Amino acid sequence: MSFLFQVVALALTALILPGLKINSLFSLVGLVGLIYLTNAYLWDAALFYSVPDSLSLRALLTLVCNGLLFFVLVRVLPGVECRGIFTAIITPVLFTILTITLSHFGEDVNWNSVGASILATIDTLRGYLLGDSLNVP
Repeated sequence: MSFLFQVVALALTALILPGLKINSLFSLVGLVGLIYLTNAYLWDAALFYSVPDSLSLRALLTLVCNGLLFFVLVRVLPGVECRGIFTAIITPVLFTILTITLSHFGEDVNWNSVGASILATIDTLRGYLLGDSLNVP
């Protein structure tokens, strides 16, 4: 479920930041997959635990390196555009905040019920728009 939350968080990030443009669902899922692989194999988890809570040169350097890495990932994957290094630095920060928020609040949602409700609404709308006599009372 966390991968889905990250896909939604990156889509929201692209909607919020004007300098980030994602052209397709494949590019969106591909970028989240590349971020997964990069975080798993390139970054050391201890690096993030050692970043101080206050703004320091080390914390700023880590943010800039993370932004540069994101900028490189965007250049590798077709269908994703990032205008400017400032957008590349801000995007991972906003993406992380949105992922944490969605993961926190998404745990309490009954997703089976939400999915069933959406499907029922789509079925009702389809019947109404197509004039299907079987679905319209």
